[in-house]
Amino acid sequence: MFSIIHSASGALIGDRGLEWTDIGGTADAELGYDFHGDHSGQGLATEAAMAVRDVAFRDLGLSRIISLIRYGNVASKRVAEGRHVFRLRCRSLGPAVLAL
Repeated sequence: MFSIIHSASGALIGDRGLEWTDIGGTADAELGYDFHGDHSGQGLATEAAMAVRDVAFRDLGLSRIISLIRYGNVASKRVAEGRHVFRLRCRSLGPAVLAL
């Protein structure tokens, strides 16, 4: 995980990165991010997801990453769909959706 620092204030506003997760016996790198509440809705999650995606493919040589999105989490679905962060292919995993 990497810290997300606000460029203007220098304040820690969240984190982003990859974690290994096992889905059905397959280990995958899952992209995750978390922002402090007062910094949501500003497009920062999309920017963070794109940066992690680029590191995963370019620097780490991964061939795919996933994102688990809870049903009803419209904001995270928009991040996954936006700016080609993910090719969205959904699969039910109980209370979550797998975006590849």
